[in-house]
Amino acid sequence: MNNQKEDPEGCNPPDLRSASQTIKKARTYCMKNSIEGKEVNDPAEMLRRLLGKNVLLLHWPKGKKGTKKKWKHLTVKSMNDPAYLDQLRKGNIGVVQGEKSGGLCSIDIDIEEEVKEFIRLNPVLKDSLRSKGMRGCNIWIHAKGPVPPTRKIQTREGKAWGELRSNGSQTIIHGTHPSGCKYQLLVGKPPVEIAVTEIVWPDNVIPPALENIITVRTDQCTEETEVTEETHGTDETQETDDTQEIRSKWLQRRYGSLDNAICSTVPSTVNTNHNYLFKLARIAKGIEKAEGRPLTKSERKYLFGRWYQKSAPFLRPDLEKGDYWVEFLNSCKSAKHPPGTADSDAWESAAKSSLPPNFLPDFDNPIFRRVIAFCLHLQLNAGTTPFFLSCRVLQKHLKHESHTTAAKWLCALVLDGFMDEIEKGDRKSGKATRYLVKQWPKNWLPPINSGSPVSSISR
Repeated sequence: MNNQKEDPEGCNPPDLRSASQTIKKARTYCMKNSIEGKEVNDPAEMLRRLLGKNVLLLHWPKGKKGTKKKWKHLTVKSMNDPAYLDQLRKGNIGVVQGEKSGGLCSIDIDIEEEVKEFIRLNPVLKDSLRSKGMRGCNIWIHAKGPVPPTRKIQTREGKAWGELRSNGSQTIIHGTHPSGCKYQLLVGKPPVEIAVTEIVWPDNVIPPALENIITVRTDQCTEETEVTEETHGTDETQETDDTQEIRSKWLQRRYGSLDNAICSTVPSTVNTNHNYLFKLARIAKGIEKAEGRPLTKSERKYLFGRWYQKSAPFLRPDLEKGDYWVEFLNSCKSAKHPPGTADSDAWESAAKSSLPPNFLPDFDNPIFRRVIAFCLHLQLNAGTTPFFLSCRVLQKHLKHESHTTAAKWLCALVLDGFMDEIEKGDRKSGKATRYLVKQWPKNWLPPINSGSPVSSISR
């Protein structure tokens, strides 16, 4: 006679086998999720249903975030290969982020305590796909509009907060973490579609768009990030799509650190705030040029807040903080150009720039090569938008009696494919021709012009 009693719900007390099965189910829970009413046992198929058919997944060995294996040459077409898909069923799975996966990005928050506040500020992301490794989490999104590069995110104190993971990155979402724990899906729903500029960042965090032009301290990262493959060019030329990193490094060298940039706009005496706020507005304009978009309100407030804090000893006692905010906003409207971006500054910098010999070797005239460097500087200053240059301005710098040679040289650079003529100028209206550079010297960073306004006012 079996004296064992059934429990009220009709389930026998668990024996060792059922306990083992329970543990196994717990370990695989995050990859045996219910999608569209169906239970999916294949992790790669589940991820494709969650992330979309345009996602590119990567296979890595169990317990690894990546290896030295190259992957940036892969495209989403690889996901049609049965052998490739079979590999994904073994070991860890990484997700390629950015444009290669249809704008799929993630906010990687390293600090566990910061997750709740971030979700509070962005309630639309509460039900967006969320994955977790050893600590913190990745909140996944589909970026609307331009897809930004991957960026480190820091607190105002310079401590690592996380990353905005996008172009050039891949993030592990399934398998075993190097520490031994399993990757989990905390929220098993598709990523929310949202523009990165719509994300609200906590007050203690430097908005990642501003980190695009400042030196980021990576020595304080507390967790190894996923391996990202370095880009190796095949010749001395890079196409325009790869120039964002060059422009970012150039702006980092120009501005130094965010604190240096702000300190350069802090007054040293009373009654000088107007001029220094205008300098801050011009630095903001430089950031907008690099981003190819206006700064958001929260980004402007961050810049202004840091300035106000540092300028406190020299502010007028009869004015409130709001009065200075109004003046800063009006300065932002008036500021048209970043510091040090006049064509004379670019021409002077071009004289100090040494182009690689294999870059556009058919143009071997030293003066002509200075013109090429001049155009590169103008494009760096213009950011992602076309730059203005008339043949008569170039004639002035060349000190030629006629503009004929300048016009022929600019035409040759267009015909050779170095740059595109976006809009023809009109002499009657005084509007110069607009150009957009298409080719860049590989790994080329021009020198900083010591006479530029930014470097001369930096302290």
